[in-house]
Amino acid sequence: MFTKNVMEKTIYYKFFPELQLGIEIFFGNIYYSDLIELKEKEIKDSNFNPNFNGLVILNNAYFNISSDEIEAFKEYLKKQKQLLGKRKTAILTQTPNQVVNAMLYSIPDKDIPMKFKVFSTIKASINWIGIQPEYEEKINDIIKNATQHT
Repeated sequence: MFTKNVMEKTIYYKFFPELQLGIEIFFGNIYYSDLIELKEKEIKDSNFNPNFNGLVILNNAYFNISSDEIEAFKEYLKKQKQLLGKRKTAILTQTPNQVVNAMLYSIPDKDIPMKFKVFSTIKASINWIGIQPEYEEKINDIIKNATQHT
């Protein structure tokens, strides 16, 4: 688990091998360098598995990332072969800014074997990535706990 809490932002992640799931939660102002730092930390985590599906939660997060930086991030992912697994990543958004950034991020790239889709509810996002409905409460608790640490 990694939590980076700098006054204006919090980035939290945790892997759940029993669910074959990685959760990332973002709060505050997020920059390109934060995404790179997060991925570097995840690679080193003993529970990391590139084939785990992902749930990215943008909770009061504001991405200060240009479309060029989104493309640069995709290029970074392509070069980091240990990150490239066949998986789905659901992106849960709350604001129009988040939707736009998530949609730019989710544009398919033939060299990245991951599928991305934007959602507005936990239920729809976990259903799409194949998590059983009985885990919805556990995931909500994780989000709630991460929120309390901001």
